Amino acid sequence: MKKTWLENNTWLENKGKNKKEGRIISAELKSISFDDDPYALDDFKEDINMTFKDHIGKGVRVVGTNLGWEKRTGEMTFVLNDPQEIWQRVKPDTDDFTFTIEKLSRHKYRGICCHHDVPTGENYIYIFSKGEKE
Repeated sequence: MKKTWLENNTWLENKGKNKKEGRIISAELKSISFDDDPYALDDFKEDINMTFKDHIGKGVRVVGTNLGWEKRTGEMTFVLNDPQEIWQRVKPDTDDFTFTIEKLSRHKYRGICCHHDVPTGENYIYIFSKGEKE
């Protein structure tokens, strides 16, 4: 990803189109960044709020694959009441993880969560209802 030099002399990755991989990164949290950037979690939460604010009140179906050390699959549905539910409902029970959200289309996103049990990443596909808010 491109990097931007900020006034406080730290390097931050640009959000948005990753041309090399053809991905649109909406939000990204790296566990290492807690040490390097004390605002990393706050920035991630704000990115999540901005990305999913238009989906509040809509139904979302989440399909998970490669879950846990057993490589399970699973599915859940819920109505999004708070944008933070997007990652908090699926995050592992540890603080040592990374989480990336990619926008695939207007109503479809991919979440990738890496942690000690799945260093290659658990995959989540979020599909929002296209109709009225529920």
